[in-house]
Amino acid sequence: MRVGTLGWAVALVVVVVLAAVGSIDWYASWVCGVGIVLGLLGTRWARRHPPVDAETPGPSAP
Repeated sequence: MRVGTLGWAVALVVVVVLAAVGSIDWYASWVCGVGIVLGLLGTRWARRHPPVDAETPGPSAP
């Protein structure tokens, strides 16, 4: 997840430069910003919810 978030950050820098020179619209910067925010939220969620080991028995069904 960190690599994807870093990719969005790099894309944001490129988009901001292109938008500053007038090559593209500023809308693309919002897309990159949302990608960064979702990546950070996903990373936070993954840290709070580690993968469950398949060998560990869960609660038994009634």
